[in-house]
Amino acid sequence: SGGASFSPINANPIPEGSCLNEEIIFDTGLPEGRYSLQWDLGDGTFTNDFTFTHTYPGLGTYPAELIIFDECLNISDTVNRDLQVTLRQEVDALDFIDNCEGESFSLEATDVGNANYEWTGPNNYFSEEQFPTINNSTPSLSGDYEVIGIVFGCATFPVTTTVEIYPNPQPNLGEDGIFCSDEETFTIDAGIYNSYLWSDGSTSAAVDVMEGDTYTVTVTDENSCVGIDSILVSDVCPTFVFVPNAFSPNFDGVNDYFEVQGRNILSMQLSIYDRWGELIFYSNELDTKWDGTYKNQPLADGVYVYVIEVTGYNFRGDIYNELLKGDVSILK
Repeated sequence: SGGASFSPINANPIPEGSCLNEEIIFDTGLPEGRYSLQWDLGDGTFTNDFTFTHTYPGLGTYPAELIIFDECLNISDTVNRDLQVTLRQEVDALDFIDNCEGESFSLEATDVGNANYEWTGPNNYFSEEQFPTINNSTPSLSGDYEVIGIVFGCATFPVTTTVEIYPNPQPNLGEDGIFCSDEETFTIDAGIYNSYLWSDGSTSAAVDVMEGDTYTVTVTDENSCVGIDSILVSDVCPTFVFVPNAFSPNFDGVNDYFEVQGRNILSMQLSIYDRWGELIFYSNELDTKWDGTYKNQPLADGVYVYVIEVTGYNFRGDIYNELLKGDVSILK
C-alpha cells in the first residue's frame, strides 16, 4: 500500500507462558495484507498464522521465535522469548479484615516466586501490588477482594479476602443551648454505646450541666469504633426588672431611695422627669439610686415620671432591648 511505513517491533507479541495443559492465544494484531509471519514455537511447531491457539506438551521452557516480514518495504524484524509452561501454584490471603471508618487496612497475599499479583474488589478496585494498602477507608469499600498470582502467564486460582468497614458511631448531643443554673438542672445524654469519655472525665452516658461550658463526649461502640460530638451550653438566666412606684426619702432607713432592682441586666439607663418634662435625674449605672433630690435640693412630694432603657436576656437566651415608662411617687 502506497505511503506505508514500517517500524521495528517495540513490544513482544510472544506470551510469557501458561499453565500446563492450557491453551495459549498467539496474536500479533498485524494486518495480513501487508505482513507475513513465521512462527517457531520452540517445541517443533511452525506456523504462518496471524492468530491461533497452542497447547504445549509438557512442563518446561520453550524458546519461541517470531519473524515478521514487511512485504511493502521488504524488511523484517525478529523477536524471541523463552516461554514458560509451569504448574499452577497456590496463593493464600487473609480470610477476613474488619476495620473502622477512616482507618487504613492492608491486603496480604503469600509470596509466590516470580509472581505478579492482581487484586480486584468493590467499586472497581484494582491493584498489582502484593500488599496493597487502602487509606481512609469507608463502609462502601466493604466486600470481597480477590487476588491471583501470575507466574509466567500461569495464574493461580483466585483467593478471597472479605473486608468489613464499620461506620463510626455518631453521637448527637443536640443543638447548642442555654440553661439557667439558678432555676434548673440541665442534662446532656450521649445515647447508648459501649463506653463514654466526657471532657470533664466522666464516663457515664449522661452528665448534669452545672455551669456554662463546651461539653465533648467520645463514645466507643461494639465494634471498637469511635465517634465524637460537642455542645456549647450557656448559663443564661432571663432578665428580670422590678421598678417601685413610691419611696420616702426621709432618711429614716426605710425605703429612702428609688432603686431599680433586677437580675441579669446587661445595661440600663434611668431618666427621671418632673411633671413639666424637665430631666431631673439621669444615670447609666446598674446599681444606681435616686435620693429624691434635684441639684442637691430635696424635691416636694408628688408624682414623677421615669424612663428606663434596659438591655437583657429573654427566655430563649437572646439579647433584647426594652423601654420601660411609669410613675413614681415621693412620699414623706
